[in-house]
Amino acid sequence: MVLTSQASSQMKSRDLVNKYKRQGHFDSKRRQLLEEFQEGSSGVKDKLDELLVKLIDLKTEKNPELLVENRGKLVALIQASLTKERMYSGPTQEGITDYSGLKSDNGRTNTGKDNTEEENEIIKEINRLLNGYVSDVVTNNEGLNKELEDSLNELAGSADINAKLPPA
Repeated sequence: MVLTSQASSQMKSRDLVNKYKRQGHFDSKRRQLLEEFQEGSSGVKDKLDELLVKLIDLKTEKNPELLVENRGKLVALIQASLTKERMYSGPTQEGITDYSGLKSDNGRTNTGKDNTEEENEIIKEINRLLNGYVSDVVTNNEGLNKELEDSLNELAGSADINAKLPPA
């Protein structure tokens, strides 16, 4: 079986990404970006904290036992709500389907059948805030892009791959 140059290139790219992750570079960079977010002064963290407090208040008003019996359940409910919202109305990029129009039996969106409308709005705002921040950090961070490009080119060289990655 003969691989096309595009298939061969995709395999090399996947190999580089896997090698990058295996060597711990991905986790290291993720931790660094999280620390920068937590220490940053962009206002995103403060807004996120404010929205999470509102969401927790709404959830505990509806079910006060969440604070007394099992606080882990409250965290799990919030995580599940955020994940479902991302899944059903996440970014609509090429290759990603927009599920925001899906309705459950009661006519509500699938993202929040157990949430009030106000909870759903807060959850959507949290996801918009996080998506915007992450997109901005990744897209508009020349230092990060240069560092990533250099790391992958170094890995490509050490893997005895002749072609260097094209500039971002």
